[in-house]
Amino acid sequence: MDVVAEAQEILLLHHVPTQALLPQVEAALRGAPVAVQAPARALCVLVRDHMFKEETFLFPSLPALVRGDSAAVHHLLGPLAQMHHEHRQIEALEAELRPRLPALGPAGEPLRALLDDLAIHAHREDQGLFKEILSQVSGVPVAEVDLDELIAGGRAGAVAEEAVAEEAAAEAPAASASASPRPPPCRGRLRRVLDHLRGR
Repeated sequence: MDVVAEAQEILLLHHVPTQALLPQVEAALRGAPVAVQAPARALCVLVRDHMFKEETFLFPSLPALVRGDSAAVHHLLGPLAQMHHEHRQIEALEAELRPRLPALGPAGEPLRALLDDLAIHAHREDQGLFKEILSQVSGVPVAEVDLDELIAGGRAGAVAEEAVAEEAAAEAPAASASASPRPPPCRGRLRRVLDHLRGR
């Protein structure tokens, strides 16, 4: 898979139409029951923020990944884990909203269209683009890439890194700021990915 071309297609087929649809969804929510309004408004905020992060941090790093730029590779893990985590949040809001769509009647069509596209959008990224990126970074076959383990490992690594940094600062406050402690290796099938991205 050409990850740059796939990201561009996702932008054209999902991000651009979603940006146009969100104001329609928000307009349709005026006067809707609170049980629909609250999760739908939360979804709109989350989706806007999510697409901004993909367009600002994740997708622009892909050409450098294809060129073999190790600096770009190092910065992909965090955004990938965050995007996958937000897909899970979007799925939870979708599951909450779908049974409530009938309460909106015909006015709920923009929200229904948004939910339908988001399901396709998230699946395409999680099962296609994101797995392919991790496979190219690590050499792990696409079929063995587990995004849920990436999230668990990424969070564990971040927490461990913060703890080690705090301990080092407490023990040696005069130590050079350039010496950054490394977290212990993460567990799981993607350990090779995490260790590779940390330069082990």
